[in-house]
Amino acid sequence: MLDFLEQRGVEVVDRSGRELLDAHEQQLGEPHSRERIKVVPREEMLATALGRR
Repeated sequence: MLDFLEQRGVEVVDRSGRELLDAHEQQLGEPHSRERIKVVPREEMLATALGRR
């Protein structure tokens, strides 16, 4: 299945990428005394999860 997606140019986020995004969202929320602040823009989400930021 991953090969199928990659052949079509779909960027796949694995578990470690999801953990990166989760940690980033928690860091965003910390100064506001919140558990997290969700990253909503798709491109920002992918950049974070794929280690581009």
